[in-house]
Amino acid sequence: MTNEPDPLTLSANRGVRLVALDRLEAADGPADRLVSKPDDLDALHDFRVALRRVRSWLRAFRPELADSVSGKDRQRLRALVDATNRGRDADVQIEWLEKASRHGNGSRKRGAERLIDQIRIERRHRGASLNGDNLEVYVKERSRLARRLSTVKEPVRTQSPPPPTLAGTIGSRLPAHIDALENSLRAIRTAEDEAEAHAARIAAKRLRYLLEPAAHVRGCKSLLRQLKTLQDELGELHDAHVLGHRLRTALNEFEGPDQVGVRVINERLAGDRGTIFHRIERRWLTDDAALAEFRHKTGLLAERLNRISEEACADLPTGQRR
Repeated sequence: MTNEPDPLTLSANRGVRLVALDRLEAADGPADRLVSKPDDLDALHDFRVALRRVRSWLRAFRPELADSVSGKDRQRLRALVDATNRGRDADVQIEWLEKASRHGNGSRKRGAERLIDQIRIERRHRGASLNGDNLEVYVKERSRLARRLSTVKEPVRTQSPPPPTLAGTIGSRLPAHIDALENSLRAIRTAEDEAEAHAARIAAKRLRYLLEPAAHVRGCKSLLRQLKTLQDELGELHDAHVLGHRLRTALNEFEGPDQVGVRVINERLAGDRGTIFHRIERRWLTDDAALAEFRHKTGLLAERLNRISEEACADLPTGQRR
């Protein structure tokens, strides 16, 4: 957002749109790379992350964006994200299986090779995870959103109170996001609690993306780092759950040595799943003091955001507070 004012100090309506436009722009580079090289996995990853950040931001500020972003717009963005999922899970699974096959006996190697062949055949049958049609949809949706987000329908206020700033609006929404994260984390009991862990990952992601525009505010970067680590670890656990479903299906479909190999791999995966879970458990699930400290620091950040909002409003004449 070069040469632009700090969006935190603008009215929520203006600041929300400025951040949304910035996040749309961040998706353009990866999209261009995918046009020229559809199999660029790094570009696909960057595009996925950029789209998720856009979607999460638009979702968090639906009231402020009601006249610019429709439910159909959000659905189209979700469909684009879903399209990128097609190949991503396969890539992660192949990488894990190749690593597992290098550190095991002949049975494990045989089972891994059979599964890798199966995954690659499925990928070829289903086609590319993101094709030209999908990218064309993105270009159209991006143009449509950019046009709408560039216009703010906001009347000039001639008397107090001034409209809320983006800083104040983010601060007011932090408690609900913290509650969602804490409740979802407390629901996780074991490494097999797939739905609960997935809900916690979504809650961590939404809170992280909500806080990103405030990264320059004291104390925020530390919170963002913690949320990134938690999101990554819950993502690893999710990948292990998804691969586990494939292995259970293979155990019913394969026979003889192939089935034995898959059983050995499943045992290795269960061990990895447990290791990931214990990392999350140690940092977030059993240490009530750590979770309370995270909540406390988030509360302090909300107070700082409110002060930024108050100062921004005090610095402008009433008629310019928008």
